[in-house]
Amino acid sequence: MELLDVYDSAGNKTGKTIVRGDKTTKLEEHEHIAVGVIFIENSKGEFLMQKTSKEKGGEFSSTGGHITHNETPMSSIKREVEEELGINIDNEEIKELGFINYDMPLRFIFYIKKDIN
Repeated sequence: MELLDVYDSAGNKTGKTIVRGDKTTKLEEHEHIAVGVIFIENSKGEFLMQKTSKEKGGEFSSTGGHITHNETPMSSIKREVEEELGINIDNEEIKELGFINYDMPLRFIFYIKKDIN
């Protein structure tokens, strides 16, 4: 069972949690779960894309995922990059660009310029 923190429309944790995937839990209009998304650019100006699993449509996407209970957006994006790409990144390398409050979920956006094989 994975818990997710609930955020308000200003990107602040509300203190409320929900179980990921529980379709019986309904959030209010001003409540959101959150994901972290990172855009990775190399020195040639190319962006790293990954192919999602068949269960998630098999499409190309940037790297990211849900911010779990008691995680910060920064720690979640570091975890997702490690899990999905097998790459360790340092806080000092990452630029936090803010968040997008567009529908559901909130999207915390990060950027890194790094050459990756």
